[in-house]
Amino acid sequence: MGWGMALLAGVICGLTGAVLTAIAGDAIVRLFRISSFEGGAGYAVVFLFIPLGFVVGLATGTIVMRVAAPSGTAPFLMYLVLGMLTTLALLAGGYGLYYLSQDRPPRIGGKELTLETEVRLRLKPGETIDSVAVRVSLLGSGKDNRYLDAGAARPSDEAAPEGGIVIPASGGIYSHCSTRTLSIQRHGGLYESFDLPLAATPSIADTAWSDWAKSRWWNINDPAQQASVEPCEARWRVRIGQVRRRRLPAAPFHNGGRDRDKARPVATALRSSQRGSERTPARSG
Repeated sequence: MGWGMALLAGVICGLTGAVLTAIAGDAIVRLFRISSFEGGAGYAVVFLFIPLGFVVGLATGTIVMRVAAPSGTAPFLMYLVLGMLTTLALLAGGYGLYYLSQDRPPRIGGKELTLETEVRLRLKPGETIDSVAVRVSLLGSGKDNRYLDAGAARPSDEAAPEGGIVIPASGGIYSHCSTRTLSIQRHGGLYESFDLPLAATPSIADTAWSDWAKSRWWNINDPAQQASVEPCEARWRVRIGQVRRRRLPAAPFHNGGRDRDKARPVATALRSSQRGSERTPARSG
């Protein structure tokens, strides 16, 4: 087949590849985990994946028609369909291989997993319940670092220091990573972390609560605070089943507390329990 007919077939196959890519655009951006923030996913489909589909189709149709097709109208149509099917196979195969190469969430019994943690800390001198702001993060692979969903604080148990509070947090485990780190960030520039002794794929044994552990290291922006701050403690476990996802604030507490109102106040449950204990029981009769 001459170059003219081969290029014509290549253009037709290229348009086929572009149309197929546009139809599957939503699935492709989810496969590559491209955020739709400020139209990022749409720009990726229009300016990256659709041109890629056109180039693959153009090259495939031209090569198939130039190398394999003899001259004639009937062979042209037959090998044009072959070029279109080959374009579809190459695109589907390429995206399929990328999907198979990606790390997917570990499972136990076919169910996704949730990391549940509890952070126990003592209030600093002069610190009140209302001023406490804590953010808990799970650090795994480079693409799986996320904030955990923190709940309301509760009074610590008898084993905790006087004036201590416990803050629960939970979040999904989305990758196979053997070096997970639990990071605790407190308002005032205090960062603490814990090395989680979890396997890349957690097991049933990890569903039991761990012992309380003290932070491995901490970093204080103001060294003068170090004498008045005690390291927090934490424990964790893996729960079978996924938690309901909700959007969390992304900005760290580094601007003098102006972001503190974006986090869930850890004193909500504590104040509610205190108000409940102060209520006078109803009179009988």
